[in-house]
Amino acid sequence: PPRGGKLTLVPIGACGENTKSDERGIDAAASFAGGLLVFQGRQFHPPGGETLESLRRTSEFQSNTLNNITDISVQRAYALTQLPKLEEAASIMSAMQMNPRHPVAQALFERARQDIATGMLKVPSLVIWGYDDPSSPYPGGLALFELINAATAESELHVFNHSGHQSHIEQPERFNRAVAGFCGQF
Repeated sequence: PPRGGKLTLVPIGACGENTKSDERGIDAAASFAGGLLVFQGRQFHPPGGETLESLRRTSEFQSNTLNNITDISVQRAYALTQLPKLEEAASIMSAMQMNPRHPVAQALFERARQDIATGMLKVPSLVIWGYDDPSSPYPGGLALFELINAATAESELHVFNHSGHQSHIEQPERFNRAVAGFCGQF
């Protein structure tokens, strides 16, 4: 949009761990440092990569309301997984054995936290968090916001109740209002 030159979605959490079991009996130990999920007895994607079914299952797990998870949205997500650039990036990450628990990733996350804490984040910052996010529970969002808020001149936190990890999909009108309202201040 013309209001913003860049929108950055940050997958960085704060420190700590939480465990959540949803109504379908899926248990996840969610680490805020990168959002790595360790699923007990279940994987979302088969070894060969994403499928329409595994992408739907992932979206449903990440959602609180199941709003806007349609055949079309799942097909679009699947099409993105087939892009050559994404396949190339996934191949590089796999060869490096990179994941959120990898020491290099952990160092990057810690560096980002240090950069924020020491005032290197010099732009207005908007944190939008789904209160019912199973992979990055609310305390992590609050900790991230508190870190940003203590170190920047302008920051806001919007918590969407009854929303999971994909609040931009579950509550698109509210998400767009929050982003437009925040960007409209500058």
